Amino acid sequence: MSQREDLALAAICLAVVLLSVAGIVAALLTGLLPGLDGLLLVFVCLMMGGLFSMPLLTLAKQNGWLPSLRKGKKASSTADSEPKDSGEGK
Repeated sequence: MSQREDLALAAICLAVVLLSVAGIVAALLTGLLPGLDGLLLVFVCLMMGGLFSMPLLTLAKQNGWLPSLRKGKKASSTADSEPKDSGEGK
């Protein structure tokens, strides 16, 4: 995908996640939560937020928008590939 398409997809996913969070906050602030309508609203908002956060996180990871948690792995793999001289046998 192009950078423009990635940004558009990220914007759509982020908008749905933010609207889901706003729905949960609205259910809490209006006192709708103790009833069945409030519970269903919260569950639907959690489901929508979870479903749209997965592609958002995947897209951010693929494009390098998230910091890498494995910074030392690349350096250690290159160090391991070189043969080590133990000093024995010479």
